Amino acid sequence: MLLNWQGRHFMEINHSRITSYEIADYMIRTKSLLSAKELAAILEKEYPHLDVDKRDVYLRLKAISVSKYSSVLIDDSTRPRRFQIHSLNPEFFRRSRAPRRFDEKLQNELYMTQDEKERREHQPWVVARQLFNKVVRQHRHYGNATSARI
Repeated sequence: MLLNWQGRHFMEINHSRITSYEIADYMIRTKSLLSAKELAAILEKEYPHLDVDKRDVYLRLKAISVSKYSSVLIDDSTRPRRFQIHSLNPEFFRRSRAPRRFDEKLQNELYMTQDEKERREHQPWVVARQLFNKVVRQHRHYGNATSARI
């Protein structure tokens, strides 16, 4: 069990929603054919400390079912769809936790807030306006000085 700096359980604090891991763990253990609604009701009882949303469970089941790392039976003959997870390669979870390797410039851009991106895009216009104003001031200053001499 991981502990944070305050000594509390790390996992309890950091995620309050149900994850794909808990969904896959339950589905593989029981080997049952369940719809997202049925599974959400069961998981609410199984994991009372986590927020379980029917739509979230369905989206996670769909993500698991289309993954190349999973073996899933989908019963399309009934509505709502029913899923049965036979196996799931641990690589499914590793790929989402692996740090993505981007160059530093792109990584900084990905971590920018919307305001920072707008300021960065606006910066060339600010520099151009300042440069133009400086040129106009110099032109006025030198233009007035030469016309006074003539």
